[in-house]
Amino acid sequence: MLLEAYFMHVDNTYNRLQTLNEYIQDTEDLVNLKLDQHRNQLIGIDLILTSLTCSLAMMTAVAGFFGMNLNSGVQEEPVIFQLVTLVSVVGALTLFALFVGLLWFRQMLVF
Repeated sequence: MLLEAYFMHVDNTYNRLQTLNEYIQDTEDLVNLKLDQHRNQLIGIDLILTSLTCSLAMMTAVAGFFGMNLNSGVQEEPVIFQLVTLVSVVGALTLFALFVGLLWFRQMLVF
């Protein structure tokens, strides 16, 4: 009779420990899901910044080509600097917008 009471007490304690273990595992799963969500947001931000850097690199390459000390006669034209600057800026912004639009269309960006 006394052993049966101890067994019931131990069994009840064991069941409570199993329930607590399940709660802990559920909490760990929830924390991992939240960490995965934040990691995905950081990857999206990294994609946006990388595409912006690529667009700026394209503009820098155009500026580098025109910054060389070559005597080509292009520097004599009064409108060519504004035209090249405008075309490179519009091209870079278009490339950036297309890349972000593609990411948005494929639902890779989550805000």
